[in-house]
Formats: sequence, structure tokens, C-alpha cells
Amino acid sequence: MSGHNTIVPTEGWLKWKEVLPSLRTARAALDLNKGRLDLLEALFACVPGDRLYVDRAGELVVHASNKRLAEMTNRDSEKTITRLLSELEARDLIRRKYSPNGKRYARQGRDNLKIAYGVDLSPLLSRMKNIQSLALAAEEEAEACQRLREDISLWIKDLVGRTDFVALLDEARKLLRRKPCLNALTLFTKKLANVTASLCATAPQNTCHKEPRENPIKEKQVLPKVSTLAKQFNGNIREMSHYIRLSLDINEQLWKRTISTFGFGEAVLLIMTIFERGPSIRSPSAYLGHLIARNIDQPGQMLLKQLEKRQARHRESLPTPIGQACRSNRSFHQVSS
Repeated sequence: MSGHNTIVPTEGWLKWKEVLPSLRTARAALDLNKGRLDLLEALFACVPGDRLYVDRAGELVVHASNKRLAEMTNRDSEKTITRLLSELEARDLIRRKYSPNGKRYARQGRDNLKIAYGVDLSPLLSRMKNIQSLALAAEEEAEACQRLREDISLWIKDLVGRTDFVALLDEARKLLRRKPCLNALTLFTKKLANVTASLCATAPQNTCHKEPRENPIKEKQVLPKVSTLAKQFNGNIREMSHYIRLSLDINEQLWKRTISTFGFGEAVLLIMTIFERGPSIRSPSAYLGHLIARNIDQPGQMLLKQLEKRQARHRESLPTPIGQACRSNRSFHQVSS
């Protein structure tokens, strides 16, 4: 029992600022429903002070009765408390110490050691570092899910109004109405990326370029740096564009404005060409702001053509889906409108 003293900090854990928030954040990993969390909170409230720590025997025993715990958790039956205690014990968060007469109480022994019978919280305290790690992982997963939900919402805006994607839009709306897991969001994002790449590959040309439809822009390696990145990211445009945006020091607010102004496909193409030009554009953020203010038509295509002329002697085929995304004369936003 004394081994727990080496795990729990000598000053203990702050029950309201450290222990309970970590348990709530990691509740999915710990399989804690509302009833179990409410009971743990009631047990913490029975401990005097703001900290939870073990005694010299390596224990932290709460000897409140089931009746008292039922009142504190607004439960009608003491049997519910007994069931919840059994569930918490099965999850190695508490340990029940039974007295000879079955009651919970504490008394002082001859050696001045406190002898207590009731609900021991030391198993939970011994796992606090692991619980905090689980809470951190849960926060990171929640943040990743939020980013993917935002990405899916942006892609959906480009698909609204297209009668050939009604089923896909319905699937997306159903997915976002629920609380999907990270894996489901990732799979659906890849599905949308494939749809976007297919649309960009089959999109008709914009007549403002005055090029014959039968003579589309050929796939050329005008973006060698981006091509190298594409291989590193296995052609995942979303992850690659996120990396490029960060490397160009483009904040999220400016990125959202860029997407809102030019559409997602054109915005991705634009930052890829800016990334390719490197030091020749001293401030990518200021340059993007300038393009947004002027509302230039298809700035990504414009920069791509400039690069194509400069690198005419070094053209090679672009890897899929980068070639698909760059060979269209129209942005995905314009194609979907």
C-alpha cells in the first residue's frame, strides 16, 4: 500500500482544477458516463480541502454512506450508488474497504494510525499521470476533429447547388450533425478530396482565357518543389496545403478569407504557386491580402502561367492529384457555381 506514496506528489492533486477536469476530458478513454463522474465528484467533495493525497498508509478513504452519496448525486436509490461503486472499482479507479460490520467509518489505532473503512481513492491517484496523458490525447483528437469538420464544411460550400452531388451532400450533413470520430472524418475528407480532384480534371475551360476547348493546358512540372511535397504527403492536398500555409506564415483568418474570395481549389493552387516562387515574394501574407483586395480573377492560374513560361525548359508531368488540381483553367469554386 505504501508504494502509492512514490506515485502521488507529496502536495497531492488539486481535485477541482486537476483531477476532475482530467477525468471529464478523458471520460471516453476511461469509460466514464455521467453517473460515474457524478459519484466521483461527490466522493471528492467528502474530502476536506482542495487537494487529494494519500495518508501514511498509502490510502485516501472516504467513509460517507451510500445514503449520503445518493443525496449528493440526486439519486433515488442506494442500490444505484452500489452499482456505480462496483463499476468504478471494475475500472480500477477506487477500491472498497469493508469493515467487519459492513459499515463505513474511521478510528484512530494505538500507533496513531488512522484506520478507515469505506471507498479508497488511492487507485485513482496512482493513475493520475496516465489519466492526464489520456486527457491530453483526447484534447488533441478533439482539435483534429474540429479542423476536419471545418474543412468538410468549406468543401461542401463548393458543392452546394450541384445536382450530381446530392447524395454526397446528404452524407456530409448527416456526418456533421453527429459527433463523428476522427477516423470517420478523415475517411470522408479523403473522399471529398478525390471528388474535387476528379472535378478539376474534367472541368471545362474558362472562356476568358480564349483557348480552344480541345487544347487544354498540359500537365507540366512547373511546380517542382510542390511535386516533391506531394510525394511526401502521398498526394493528400489538404495536409500538404496546411503545411504550405504554415511555412508561408499565412494565418488561419487570412486563409479563410482567401478561400471565401477565390474558392478552395483556386486558393490551394494560389499558395502552391507562391510557395514555388519562394523568396521572390517577400511577404506572402501581404501579397495574398493585395490579391483579395483587388479581387483578381483566378490568381492561382495567373501565377501558374507565369511560372510555366519561366520554366518552359524544365517541364515534366505533375504527380496526381496535383496535376489534376493545376491543369484546370477554372477554380473549383467557379466550376461548382
